Order: sequence, then C-alpha cells, then structure tokens
Amino acid sequence: MLRRSLGMLGLWLLLILPLAAQDLPPPLRDWQGWVLHDVPQHGCPVLSSQMPSADSYQCAWPGRLTLDAGKDGARFSLDVHVDAPSWVALPGDSRNWPQQVSANNQPAIVLQRGDQPMLWLQPGDYQLHGMLPWSTRPSRLQVPAAIGLITLSVDGAAVTRVERNGDQLTLGEAAAAQRAADALSLRVYRHLQDGLPGMLETRLQFNVAGSARELLLGPALPEGFVAIALTGDLPARLEGDGRLRVQLRPGQWTVTLSARSTASLGKLALKLPATPWPRQEIWSYADDTALRSTRVEGQGTDAAQAGVPGDWADLPAYVLDDSAGLTIEPGTRGDEGGQGDQLHLQRQLWLDFDGAGLNVVDQLSGVLRHHQRLDVAAPWQLQRASQ
Repeated sequence: MLRRSLGMLGLWLLLILPLAAQDLPPPLRDWQGWVLHDVPQHGCPVLSSQMPSADSYQCAWPGRLTLDAGKDGARFSLDVHVDAPSWVALPGDSRNWPQQVSANNQPAIVLQRGDQPMLWLQPGDYQLHGMLPWSTRPSRLQVPAAIGLITLSVDGAAVTRVERNGDQLTLGEAAAAQRAADALSLRVYRHLQDGLPGMLETRLQFNVAGSARELLLGPALPEGFVAIALTGDLPARLEGDGRLRVQLRPGQWTVTLSARSTASLGKLALKLPATPWPRQEIWSYADDTALRSTRVEGQGTDAAQAGVPGDWADLPAYVLDDSAGLTIEPGTRGDEGGQGDQLHLQRQLWLDFDGAGLNVVDQLSGVLRHHQRLDVAAPWQLQRASQ
C-alpha cells in the first residue's frame, strides 16, 4: 500500500508540475516510468481552446503537405513531428487509398480508422512519402483538416490558388470567372486590457469572395507585443517574422490573435502593413481600476458606428492609423491618493435587557470604487438592510 501511495503521489506531482527527471525528488525517480506508463501523452502540449482532458493533448503536428497530381495518380510528401505515440492521418480515402507509403525512407503500414488512412507513429520527426493511384483523376481529394498548409501542382503546373472546402481539396485551379471575381475585405479590431502585463486581443474579420487562396498579411501585431495564442475559422499560422499566413475561402470568417505586452503600457503607435490591411484599426480600451487609474488620449469614435464586436461595445473606442496613436497616462495605483473605498460609519448600540447581547444600527455613507458588496462578519448577524 505504501509503495502504491508513493506512486500515486508521483502521479500528482508529474501531472500538476511536469518536472524534468533530474528535478524529481530521489525517492520518486525510480517510480517515474511506472507512474507515466498509462499517460504517454503527458509531455504533449495542451490546446488552450479546450478543457484539460485526455483528448485535449496535441501529440502529432503535421507540417506542409506537398501534392503533385497527374492523370494516373498523385505523389505526396508530408513532414510530421510526433511528441508521443499517435495516429497521423494521410490524404486520401477508401476510394483513393495511399500506396507505397514510407516514413523516413522505411516502409510504413497504412491502417484504416474511421474511413481515413492513418499511420501509427512513435515520437520523432518524420518525412512521409506515398502515392495515390487512380484511373480517373477525381475532382476533389480528401485531406485531413489537421493539415493546414498545402502546396499543390496538377499535371506539373503549380496551383497558386488552392481551393479547399473543409477536408475536400479541389484538384485544379478555380474557374477563370471565379478568379476574376476575387475580392477581399478585411477589418481589424483590437481590445487592449490594462494590466501587468497588458493584454491585446486582435480580431481579423475577413469577407472573402471568389476563389480559395493563400494570403500573407502583416506583421499582425504592433511593436511591444508578443503573440500567445491563435484561433479562428480559417487555417492560419503566425510566421517567425510576425506575419500571418491565412488560407482563405469564400465566406465571412474571424481569426483571433491574443498577445501580451513586453513593457508597461504607454504610448502606442502603429505602422500599418501593406494592403489588404485596412488603413485604420479600431481599438477598445479597458482599464483595471484595481491596479491603477489611467487617462487615455486618442482619436475617439462611436463603437456602434465603427462595428465594434458586441462584447466590447460598452468600452471606449479609438481610431488608430499611421498618424494617430494611443497614449495611456497612469494615475494613482490601487488606493493611493485617497482613491480607494471611502466609507463613514455612524453606529448606535442598545444593550439587551438580560445583558446577553446587543442590537446595533449602522449608518454607512461614502464612495465604493473597488468593491461591490459589504459583508457582516461573525459574530454579528444581519437582520435588515436598506438603501
């Protein structure tokens, strides 16, 4: 029982505080393999957009898929990084089954799971190669949604506008009439939250018409901010230089980029990227009165007319461009300068006839700046309150 208790203690330590082997207490090191035997995914990143569970670990990370489609079939290559033993989905389906598949130039066995061809791979970096034979080239090919970036060529010619709808990839160029109607409208909204550090949420609203295509935008963040999360309706990737690579398809979509400030908030100036980035951005600012008071200077605008997202509509909104920035001037911190809660108490007490207790009437007046409720502490019992 003691040995198992030590093992369970190790399990909690490893799950709550993932330590390197050399950082574990010596009595627990011999138990590490036993504790982690049934949780090989413990070293995988957890998706921040999901609640922590066995399914929220992301252990396989596919890179760019290169696909060369011809009349008799297609050849593909795919780079994959695997953190723990995982299933990795391949392009194709039951009608177009991958053949001659290799992983790092070694033959690999393709298995079927949920009508998808997959490989079971151990941790490591892999270069996957294979072919998809067919007698007649299909108009669309199934490609796993986890693969975000695709390089496609058809009959030896590169397809510059990759058209994709969900997990269906069109094997060819979009129609000429569709390409002629290509259009893109982009609006940029940002929500700046004062704090330590300051937090910046950027929402890119895309209105796309015409063919599917890949676009490189940005840099997506102003100077002084570091990205921490990227989510949205379109496959997207933040490049090392700060630019955002997005695979567009017709429709209205939103991509959200979260970031933190690297220094205290002060003067914010923009250098707007090239088109199709809009010539103006709309910023909403939320102060943190528990931390400090601030005064904001900028070119104000009406949030409703500017189309600010509904959950930011109650905040002051500002227009920022190459010539107009935002200045945040700090005021007092916390309760400094008498800016905290200021209450005045007038109390009357009556002793009970038996001398065992007291009745009290309190009259409170003043200003509440940080707190929204008043509590009666024991041993007192609240009988009635009126405002």
